[in-house]
Amino acid sequence: MLIALTGIVVATWVGASASYAGWPVLVTIGAICAYGFGAMAMLGFGAWWIGLQWMIALIVYGGARPATPVDAAFHALWVGAGGLVQLVWITALLPLTNHWFRRSDKPMINVKGPRMRALARNLDPRTGGGGYAIRVAFAVTAAGVLNHFWSLPNGYWAPMTASILIRPDPHDTFVRALSRVVGTLVGAGLTTLLVAWLKPSRPALGIMLLVAVWGCFALQRVNYGVFSVCITTYVVLLLSAIGLPEPDVALHRIEATLLGAALALAVHVSAIRWRRIESEPKEYEDTDEDEARAGRPSHEMA
Repeated sequence: MLIALTGIVVATWVGASASYAGWPVLVTIGAICAYGFGAMAMLGFGAWWIGLQWMIALIVYGGARPATPVDAAFHALWVGAGGLVQLVWITALLPLTNHWFRRSDKPMINVKGPRMRALARNLDPRTGGGGYAIRVAFAVTAAGVLNHFWSLPNGYWAPMTASILIRPDPHDTFVRALSRVVGTLVGAGLTTLLVAWLKPSRPALGIMLLVAVWGCFALQRVNYGVFSVCITTYVVLLLSAIGLPEPDVALHRIEATLLGAALALAVHVSAIRWRRIESEPKEYEDTDEDEARAGRPSHEMA
């Protein structure tokens, strides 16, 4: 959590400052970071999860909170303060909640050999890890460019969705994309109808938010589609709590999710031909030892 939080604070400052400098700067930095995230993700599940938090912070604050470097530093400090509160709170509750969880011993990084050598290997575009990093960078960059020219409201959800959904295996990407789209449609539709019907007061809206948050954490590893319903419900309720109309928020969420999912799938479909070419004999071949060092993801991570 400390590693994730440190990177989130830095990514918040970078995203907000880059957005203030102009969208070409933001898109360029986003592409570079997405490539690094793709290479990092191939090191193991923990590395993928931490890198994803960094990417989300960069994209969200780059899309929603452009600021001068000084103001961006204050944004980053507030984000860091919130993360520290969460970390302290969870740590303090461990004696009470530890028996509720079945913990696993999955390592944060799951590669053989030196870790930095494995990361450098994954940064090489000729390797499997480098190919995945290219796909991640292309999907995130395309989403950012399209968001700029189409001027989508809350359009930063598009590159964020692309970075979340695109996985090393095309089948996993397809399943997650389908689950995300269906979950977003269901969550946005049900939340809009529920709020329009109940017209909840602010205290009632707060209770609904807590229920949505509980669902996000409780169901995150149960079913990705149901988790997507909960996270969409949470986002729509959260933005409606600050005065934004629920139907508009729901529609914007659906539009951006569809765009991000479509780009993640399109990148993998385009990569099928590249995979076939890579499978043919060529001068540059990875040995079994090289593949292990490159940090190919385990079945659990994929």
